[in-house]
This record gives sequence, structure tokens and C-alpha cells, in this order.
Amino acid sequence: MHYQLKYLTLLVAFFFISINCFSQEIPKKPDFIPPIIDSTNTLSSNQKQALYDKLRNYSDTTSTEILVIIQKSTYGEDIAMYSTELGHKWEIGKRGKENGVVFLITIDDHKLWIASGYGVEHLLTDAMSKRIVEEIIIPSFKKGNFYEGIDNGTTAIMQVLSGEFKGVPSTKSEGIPVIFIIILFIILLIILSNR
Repeated sequence: MHYQLKYLTLLVAFFFISINCFSQEIPKKPDFIPPIIDSTNTLSSNQKQALYDKLRNYSDTTSTEILVIIQKSTYGEDIAMYSTELGHKWEIGKRGKENGVVFLITIDDHKLWIASGYGVEHLLTDAMSKRIVEEIIIPSFKKGNFYEGIDNGTTAIMQVLSGEFKGVPSTKSEGIPVIFIIILFIILLIILSNR
């Protein structure tokens, strides 16, 4: 019994050590962090330059930093945790304001996440980020147009942070309003009860 417990303890310890060895560590903060990092060459150099100019101009005029990262994978690490940790470790956003946004895309994992710093999370909430991802970014990605998705997604983030985001207009038919159905039902009941 004593040997079994010792064996089990060693097995559990080995399991946690192996998880730590194979989990993706956040890279060391580089000396210079451009607003777009594409280690997968998903975007063309012209597309990267256009995003660089757009995001750099936004940072210069608002002090809010948006960092777009395209990489292969987080190698088993939860993308939400990874992007949030990266934002903290790399100090995205102005010091003391914590007004940075990390927009992480993993090509091989087919995942993306928008992580907000503490200074902007009251505006760019998880629910709002999810809406941007589902309504704006994913439709472009599904067509294979990564640049369009990233460009429109970063524009939507900027609009949210300035209070101008309206979302995507619905193209679906709204159908019959519920109140109309209720009124019709009440009228039908009155007619049938008078018979």
C-alpha cells in the first residue's frame, strides 16, 4: 500500500511536470513591438504595412494600443489565457492606463481571441469582443480573406472604444413581431367567445 501511494505520487508529479514542459510559454518581450506580428506570412507585405500604419496612427492619436498577432498555435494553451498573459507580460497599452488590446489569431488551431486590458475592458467587454468576432471577423475568415477580417475587426474595436460601434445590420427578415401575434390571438379569442 505504501509503495502504491509513492508510485501514484510520482506519477502525478511527472504528469504536472510534463504539462509544464510542453505548454506554450509566453515569449520574452521584444525591445520593439510592432502593432502587427505575422509569423505565419498569412498576410502580404502590403497588407501588413496597411495594418501597421492604421494601428500605429490609432495608437498615436488615442494612446490605446491594439496588437494583432498571427501565429501557428498556442500549442495546447488556452487562447484566452495566453493572449491575456501576453498582453500583461508585453505591457500592451500605456503604462498606468493598461489600455491595450491583444487580437490573437492561431492559424493551425483555427482560433482567435480579443483580450482587453483593464483600462478598456469596461468598453470592450468579452460579450462585445465575441460579437465582433462572430459578426465581422469570422465571416471574412470563412471566405479565406484574413486581411479583410482583421482590418474590419480592428476598425470595429476602434469604434467600440470610441462609442461608435453599431454592429452589422441584419439581413435576415425579422418575421412577424410577437406583439402582433398576441394581439391577433386576443382578437381571435374575443370573436370565438361571442359565438
